[in-house]
Amino acid sequence: MRREAYERQKGKCPKCPKGKQVTLDIGGMHADQIKPWSKGGKTEAKNCQMLWADCNRRKGAQ
Repeated sequence: MRREAYERQKGKCPKCPKGKQVTLDIGGMHADQIKPWSKGGKTEAKNCQMLWADCNRRKGAQ
């Protein structure tokens, strides 16, 4: 799922501000659920996104 999301996003973090997005190596990104488990999200490819580590920490369970 991680690789699929990374390729779908072309290596860019969807949470980074537009114009400041850079292509990141998959190792510098975290797998994240678009809709978190705590809010009923499922572990499936369409609910997975890859975020830059800092963006993922700021997002939390939102």
